[in-house]
Amino acid sequence: MNTESGDDYRSDAVLVATGSRYRRLNVPGEEDLIGAGIHFCATCDGPFYKGEEMLVVGGGNSGFEEGLFLTKF
Repeated sequence: MNTESGDDYRSDAVLVATGSRYRRLNVPGEEDLIGAGIHFCATCDGPFYKGEEMLVVGGGNSGFEEGLFLTKF
């Protein structure tokens, strides 16, 4: 990476910590269903729901992208 001041930094890897967090709905029973009906990772958990109807809740592009990914199942 080159900074405006002219410093040059090199690395074998870069960790990008965006600070994102899962969006909770704050509805009754939500805590009991996390991991058993409510999931936060379409890539990880999508295959478990092949052929099922699903609802995606997300902000910005993330909800659309996750929903688009889930069409594979």
